[in-house]
Amino acid sequence: MKKPLFNEYEAYNDKGGELSTEIRKALDPIIKKWSGEGYSIKDIESIAIDNITMASSVERATSAMKLRIEKSRRSGGTRQTREV
Repeated sequence: MKKPLFNEYEAYNDKGGELSTEIRKALDPIIKKWSGEGYSIKDIESIAIDNITMASSVERATSAMKLRIEKSRRSGGTRQTREV
């Protein structure tokens, strides 16, 4: 079971607040740098969101693959191939 980052009121719990602070600290200097060079904050935000989405997708896919491999090993399964 995954640990929650929100409470029953859909607000950050303590760990959710900690994660929010960590992400904000990482993003603040990047946003300040690029907006200070004259780039649109909205464009910077869009690119940051794209990268968060991509990193999350890769992590989910990697975790799912590891889980499938582990389940296969535990069940003694072998890789099946399809004839073409």
